[in-house]
Amino acid sequence: MSTKSDHCLVCENHHRDVLLGVLCGLTKQRPSFNRTCQKIKFGQNLYKRIELVNLDKRLVESKKNLTIGNFIFFILLSFCFVLFSIYLFFVTLSSGVIATLPFVIGFVGLLILPYAVGPARKYWTERSIMKEKLTALTEVLNLYGLEYELDMQIEKGYHNILEVTVQIKLKKNGKLAGKYTNSFSYNNNEEKTENYSVGEVIGGIGNFF
Repeated sequence: MSTKSDHCLVCENHHRDVLLGVLCGLTKQRPSFNRTCQKIKFGQNLYKRIELVNLDKRLVESKKNLTIGNFIFFILLSFCFVLFSIYLFFVTLSSGVIATLPFVIGFVGLLILPYAVGPARKYWTERSIMKEKLTALTEVLNLYGLEYELDMQIEKGYHNILEVTVQIKLKKNGKLAGKYTNSFSYNNNEEKTENYSVGEVIGGIGNFF
């Protein structure tokens, strides 16, 4: 569900405060309005937000198959270790010996589990956050009668550097309101950041009110 701060994130007037977070740049206060902000101004920040949220969506979705494969592999590996330790325990027990080796093997099997659960938990957390951002963006745009068409091309280069090309067509009540194009390199090894280059805005959206 969108918040008032989500309106500010797509507005040209927004201001970021280290302690207070996103504020209205006009009042330097937390946003205060009912359903929509009458002073909201759309421009590069709106396009950047669309670009950022959808890039995040593509990056998270690209991890799905690898995460599932990793989870299945380490779960099966852990299961095999534990199953073999149980088998070995009863074999040694039938010989009248209680050996430590089965317990060691079983313990190793349990130690493998975090390699399956950890990446899966991280993926689902990132997926949940990404969906919240996408839903909030869509809800805010709908309130102002806005929608967009996105064409995002991502090519993988050297050292996991991604070459991203973005084209966005923004529509107001079904009519073209503006266009945006951007090309940039994205380091997939680093934390996500909004500090990449801003592309060209063709046909400013301006203030609707």
